[in-house]
Amino acid sequence: MAKIILFGNQKGGIGKSTLSILTANALAAPDFAYKVLVIDNDMQRSIISIREYDREIVEEEYEDFEFTYDVKALTYHQIREKIVDFDKDYDFIFIDTPGRIDLEQDIKQQEITKLLSFVDYVFVPFKGGALNLDSTLRYAKLLLDIQELRKEKARPLNLYGLVNFYRKNAITIQELSDEIDYLESNTKIRFMKAKIKQYALYERLNTYESLYKKGRTSNKAKQGFSMWFDEFLRIVLQ
Repeated sequence: MAKIILFGNQKGGIGKSTLSILTANALAAPDFAYKVLVIDNDMQRSIISIREYDREIVEEEYEDFEFTYDVKALTYHQIREKIVDFDKDYDFIFIDTPGRIDLEQDIKQQEITKLLSFVDYVFVPFKGGALNLDSTLRYAKLLLDIQELRKEKARPLNLYGLVNFYRKNAITIQELSDEIDYLESNTKIRFMKAKIKQYALYERLNTYESLYKKGRTSNKAKQGFSMWFDEFLRIVLQ
């Protein structure tokens, strides 16, 4: 049975697709060698575009190159038809979805709600600041409503927050701590301890190279991601 995971927030540009790729790369790499599927459900098809570009690159440089995990562009209806088989075939499944939600529409009618009926874990990326706080709070409250709908199901919905794009000069540690405390107290969503700082390396991503490094490394970007990934694994494998 797979762990089905979604990085979600209605705030755009918060790193949902990037986090899906970075995490999938690490899980499928030889250090772990999990069977991983990334489902691109976003209309922009950003992950599919990156995979297609990667395919062109590796076919020019390597013979018989094989990607360590699968990427598929699927609609909600296609996911619904295939999710049972995917659940048997993979260890981890990531669903990359559009961020927008309609706060005026009935929660049960929204497509994000239907997609979340398949999901075991939602990780909510958060970037400090008043606008991000408001957006994340509204999204988190919708997730709590969905979690309530799922409480009688065999597979509950687990919710976690994470700090992404952290920069000390953008927000003080105390201000960020106060905002996280506010979110946790108003939503009961637990935040991960490890923060993901803003590094250019995370933006120069592909769909085949893991940034995970076991133990210490002189590369701060890889060390920061590895610390976060270790905590991520402890959560999803508990």
